[in-house]
Amino acid sequence: MSKNSMYLLGIILITIGLSALLTRKGGERFNQAIEVGNSISLNVKTSSGNIDISKSNSGELRIDTDVKVRSFIPFEAGRITKRIKNNPPIEQNGNQVTIGDMSKYRFGPSLFRSISIDYDIKTPFETEVELRSSSGNQTVKDIAGPITSNLSSGNINLKNILEDIKADLSSGNLTIDEAEGNLNITLSSGDIKLNDITGNITTKQSSGNTNLNDVTGRLNLTTSSGNITLDSDLVNNTDWTFKTTSGNVVLDLPNDADSNVDINITSGDIDFGGFDFTGEESNRKAVGTIGKATSSNDLKINTTSGDVRFN
Repeated sequence: MSKNSMYLLGIILITIGLSALLTRKGGERFNQAIEVGNSISLNVKTSSGNIDISKSNSGELRIDTDVKVRSFIPFEAGRITKRIKNNPPIEQNGNQVTIGDMSKYRFGPSLFRSISIDYDIKTPFETEVELRSSSGNQTVKDIAGPITSNLSSGNINLKNILEDIKADLSSGNLTIDEAEGNLNITLSSGDIKLNDITGNITTKQSSGNTNLNDVTGRLNLTTSSGNITLDSDLVNNTDWTFKTTSGNVVLDLPNDADSNVDINITSGDIDFGGFDFTGEESNRKAVGTIGKATSSNDLKINTTSGDVRFN
């Protein structure tokens, strides 16, 4: 073994050994209540930890904080936890509240320390939410919004959101239930599940499956690798566009569905199932209509490798 290899192995073994010796100062929980108006702007961020936001029944903003510190030096873990508890990372400026800004502590970088903070937040219904975290799950429910979510690794779960949603997720799954606004989603690796969505939907996905149920707005879905499945009625004057590089597109539509269709496939098959198709069709292309040919809906599907199937 070369000297460089031995040196690298030694560094790896030391790092593993120190990690094993890290001690945890955990379970340090505290809460804080803040008087706010009926409409607020909430900005929450954490490098590591979960964020859970839901409607407050009392009308005030309540933050339940759970701090966990891992450190090679036990004294440091306790010191950091105490500083955070005595001076929580919560700032209020009128109707704007910022949670999780750790810069004021000036802890500085450390290879032998990690800080994880979970936030359980109760807030008035009329709350605009912006979330940003590196690692952990984000959950928001029963809030008006709009919602802006940015997450590197973890899952995003949103439910019963009144206004628009913008979500950017690098690795993890995204689920949205009962949303009335428009959705704009970017996801690198993971699955998307959307249920009972009233607004328009735009997705850009690198790897993972997309599943939609009961959607009524315009759709513009793009995925590089993964299947798109949809179970929904067709609503008049809505355009649906699906683009896949590798994956199947499966549409479960009611028997009386009526739409213009424009389908292009490089490798795969087109199966209209029990629907009557009128127009020009080949093995790789179909342009025409399904149903009574009176629809104002446009359905466009482009896939490089994958089947298109109507059920």
